[in-house]
Amino acid sequence: MEPTQEQNTRQENPEESPNYFDSLRNSLEYVERQFSDFPQKKNQTWSEHCLLSLRKSFLSFTAGGAYFIHGLFPFVLQETGDETIKHILVEEPVEHPLQ
Repeated sequence: MEPTQEQNTRQENPEESPNYFDSLRNSLEYVERQFSDFPQKKNQTWSEHCLLSLRKSFLSFTAGGAYFIHGLFPFVLQETGDETIKHILVEEPVEHPLQ
């Protein structure tokens, strides 16, 4: 059975359907909640949470690189990895989700 002209028009222009806009609005609200709910639980804005996470990520990669180089050349960076990890854990403690 062939679709009618009206069905073809709706298929070609989904924006004209009220359900399309409702669905789009719901999707955008969902995405917005995903970016705001968790940081709000930590009393942070999204940008504060982002910068803190990027900083910890950078420090973790730095520690990993120091351990890697120390593994190849045991006489260099003897304390760098440990000191970086201690800094992350002591200076910037994180509440563990399982505690």
